[in-house]
Amino acid sequence: MSDIVVKCRQCRRLIAKQPLSSFLTAHGQPVADIYGCSLTCVGKLEDVWYLDELTMSDWMRTAVEEGNFLKDKLKCPNCSTNLGAFDYVSGHKCPCKQQCVPFIHLVKSKIDIQYANRSPENTSEHAEQS
Repeated sequence: MSDIVVKCRQCRRLIAKQPLSSFLTAHGQPVADIYGCSLTCVGKLEDVWYLDELTMSDWMRTAVEEGNFLKDKLKCPNCSTNLGAFDYVSGHKCPCKQQCVPFIHLVKSKIDIQYANRSPENTSEHAEQS
C-alpha cells in the first residue's frame, strides 16, 4: 500500500503522511487513485477528500478532541489556514442525499497531495498525462 503525503497549500508544511486506504469516498469506500478525478455517486466532481478517522494524523486527532468530537474546522498547525472540517453532529450529505460515512474531510483546493514513494519527476509526468 502506498503512503500519501499531504501538505498545506498555503505554507507547504507537511500535515499528514497516511496510507492510500485512509482516503475514502462519501460512502466510505477506499479511493483507488489520488490523481484521478473523484466523482460522487451522481457524477459530480468531488471537492473534498474524506478521511478514515482511525488513521487520521495526530494534529487532526487533537483538533477533534479539542472540539469535543462535535463539529469544527481543521486548521493548519503552522499557518492556521482552514484545510477542512469534521462534523460528528449532523455529518455531511452526498449529492445523492445519503449521509456520508466519513465525518472528517480535507478540501482539495487547500492541500497538496502526492504519493510518498514517487519522485517529483514522475508526479509531474503523471499529472500531465491526466
